[in-house]
Amino acid sequence: MTGLLSSLKTAIPAASREVDPDGARDRLYGVAQLATRMRTVLKNALALARDNPTSHTNVSTAAQQVLDAMDEAREARRDTDRSANTRADYARKVRRVEEAMEDEPGSLIDRLRMVMGRLGRNAQSFSAIRSALKISAADDLRTSVEALSLIKSDMLGVRANLTNAMAKELSFLASVIMLDRKQCLALAGMTPSRPKSKKQMLKYLPDDWRARVSNEVSASAEYGLPCALLDISGLRPVELEKGVHVTAVGDTVRIRILGGKVREHAGQPWRQFDVRRDALPPWVSKKLPSSGTLIVAADPENLRSYLGRVSERLFPRHQPPRKSDVLISPYVYRHAIVTDMRDAGWSSEDMAAVVGEASAATVAWYGLMNTGGRSGRPKKPSSVIIDRASVTSAREVSVRVDERSPAFVRTSAPNDGRPVMKR
Repeated sequence: MTGLLSSLKTAIPAASREVDPDGARDRLYGVAQLATRMRTVLKNALALARDNPTSHTNVSTAAQQVLDAMDEAREARRDTDRSANTRADYARKVRRVEEAMEDEPGSLIDRLRMVMGRLGRNAQSFSAIRSALKISAADDLRTSVEALSLIKSDMLGVRANLTNAMAKELSFLASVIMLDRKQCLALAGMTPSRPKSKKQMLKYLPDDWRARVSNEVSASAEYGLPCALLDISGLRPVELEKGVHVTAVGDTVRIRILGGKVREHAGQPWRQFDVRRDALPPWVSKKLPSSGTLIVAADPENLRSYLGRVSERLFPRHQPPRKSDVLISPYVYRHAIVTDMRDAGWSSEDMAAVVGEASAATVAWYGLMNTGGRSGRPKKPSSVIIDRASVTSAREVSVRVDERSPAFVRTSAPNDGRPVMKR
């Protein structure tokens, strides 16, 4: 790309790349409908661009159609803005793919599929890497479209070069969106790895795993209290990035959490609850203020890495791996607290409020039923130190049945008679 072309693309204000929320279309598609619509848009856009690949009008129109469809899908899903950490994580994933592709022979698309087959044995990893590539490719294409609109005269041939670059960016974005995991695995000669559910790890952890982790992290000035908050409330790691307000109120400690996964009709912008100070581990109580408010924060990625190291020290995995191997992460705590609340007879509305969900049906995805699992190992009853009566949230939790949640039936909570959802 020429220096002038690079300058044009760089000169576009970052703010102009954001979607105007006031222009949001009032449409809501299901996941399957969104995917079908995107395929149709891609097919038509590529046909338009290939009809005359040297026409900047054709190529830019095709590119804009794809970008508009992506924006519409994002609005329909009510996706939240990506945090700085998420954008940095996406950038790392993109670099990893680009570096791996350098060592592969063949066309650009074949190299992409080969690398994705090697990196995407785990379905979740494949989706995460594909999302990172899609966002990066869309940003490049959007910048080219906007740069092209700034060109008033093409005396230096910049428009032709940019049109050619844009056509390649559009083709690459389409290839990323249409990546098929099975095809990528077959091309790379790889087999899919079986994902290990974080909630299933609870079956293989000893009853005292949280006490052992608590003791291990107690000496950490940076991660001790963040881990304690994970243990108490099962909050999302990204919510620690925003900072959790911990306030001393007499003999209790009030915890206020700003939601980290909030959309128009999903998630809780904030929630709070109280815990008795004497119910906390002594080392936690000593670190908390006797009066006033302490803001506890941690970087999600660094916290995940730290917990992984703690997990390896306390529960080392085997080589070769065994089914019983575990790796504690922040989300294991989230499943654990829901399991505890369910065992204690909490209603789904109250459980949802504690973990920051707006729908009672959503908690059916979390935690285990206290049956001991296939291992037959009796599970020790766990106590919940959150004062149930103190739980409040920004939004009233809906009891609406969500057809996307696991199968469950309505029962009545024995303690207050309110409906509770159970699988």
